[in-house]
Amino acid sequence: MVDQSNTGEAYSFSNTGEAYSFFYCNASKSEILEEFPRARRLALTPENLELILIEGINPDIFEDEKLKRIAYENLKMGRNYTMVAVLPGAPNEKAYTELGDIYNCLYASPIGDKFYKNGDWFPAEIVY
Repeated sequence: MVDQSNTGEAYSFSNTGEAYSFFYCNASKSEILEEFPRARRLALTPENLELILIEGINPDIFEDEKLKRIAYENLKMGRNYTMVAVLPGAPNEKAYTELGDIYNCLYASPIGDKFYKNGDWFPAEIVY
C-alpha cells in the first residue's frame, strides 16, 4: 500500500508497483487475453508490466484487510474478474495508471460491448 501524507506526495514502500482491478465482463478469459497484446500496444505500456487475469474474485487472497474488503464489495456487486498489474522498479501509482490505460483500450476493443451488464456499462474499480 501507499502512504499519502499531508504533503500530497505518495511514497511506495516497495520497489515493485502493484495495482488491482475488479470488473464485470461477459467475455471468456481467453477472449480477454486475446485483446491484451493490442491493448498493451495502444496503451504504450512498459514491456516489464506484468498483467495477471483471474476469473472470479477471491477476497481471501489479499492479506491487507482493506483490499480484502474492497474485493468482497466488488464480488457482491457482481464483478467477475480480477486483474493484477505488477510493475518492477515503479511505485504503485504507476502500476495503477498503466492498468487504467489498459482498461480504456479494452473498453474500446472488439470485446468492449461485453463490459455491459443488463444494458448498463459496468466500469472497473482499480485500487492500489
